[in-house]
Amino acid sequence: MLIKILPNTRLAVGCQETLNSNVTIDGLPNELLKRIFESLPNPASVSMVCRRWLALSDLRPTEKLAFTFGCGQSRYNCGAEHASVELCQCNGSDACHVLESLLPKISARVRSLSVDDDLLHGETVSNQQLFLLITKCGTESLNELHFTGVNFSAIQPWTFILLIKCTSLREVYFDDCSFGRWAEAEFFLGRILSSSFKTLTTVSITNCPAITDKTANLISKECPELENLNLSGCENVTSTSIVSLLERAPFRKKQLLNVNLERTDFCLTLLREQINSPYSMMRGKWKFVVLNTLIGYEKPVLYGACADGYHMYINYTPSSERRPKPH
Repeated sequence: MLIKILPNTRLAVGCQETLNSNVTIDGLPNELLKRIFESLPNPASVSMVCRRWLALSDLRPTEKLAFTFGCGQSRYNCGAEHASVELCQCNGSDACHVLESLLPKISARVRSLSVDDDLLHGETVSNQQLFLLITKCGTESLNELHFTGVNFSAIQPWTFILLIKCTSLREVYFDDCSFGRWAEAEFFLGRILSSSFKTLTTVSITNCPAITDKTANLISKECPELENLNLSGCENVTSTSIVSLLERAPFRKKQLLNVNLERTDFCLTLLREQINSPYSMMRGKWKFVVLNTLIGYEKPVLYGACADGYHMYINYTPSSERRPKPH
């Protein structure tokens, strides 16, 4: 790229030798590059071109950060309170260096952190990349944490457990994430949630075979602010999870709880047997009815009401529509 600098252009001291000359943009002094960036409609748009431009860009802290790891061009887009970063992992791109340079500029006020994995061909977010995100984003001040489609198989457990430093989370999402051969994935997720038990309102962990009824049992006992629980696609979750949530209803501050157990091992018949058992402390207290809702197609929703004024909506997959488990 060639730039013609006119004779009457006012430059910083030490830059006068560029007058009346054709130079590439890489040959421009830092002072002039900064002036050019400032004149752009969106100065942040050039920050991901190279390391030098990133260092010269005037990027401001934002409250919501969204990172996407993929194979396209690296980009940085920002709004008033939101910034999105697309990081390229192809052709030896140094995403770690970009994170080291970028995060100190934009993470001072972050309250919401999102990480989306669009990588192909078996590539994964690296241990170092996640370590930088956790340690540079002020985890103590985070209120929302979103992981979507992230493959954690390359992450060391001691790096993942650093998320325990998030102590004031209100919303946590681990949607469609893979933990590879982690035998203790449920334990680690529980430990991460434990630091924010008193503030959590929404927990979503979907399509994770490591999740069992232990997770719902733990959340039901420890989360008084809970309003939404999504364990859809966790095939080892059963109606016992709902029993735990029903038993602890008086300890929650909100009277209504929304639960999503689609594509799990939830069984309505078994739930009714459990809550009406002579040994159940809830016998006679909860009544359930199946409602048919229309969202482009007919979808059953289980509505439960308690004599003490508590309510629960349960999205579930009827047994007749459930796919059989592979042997």
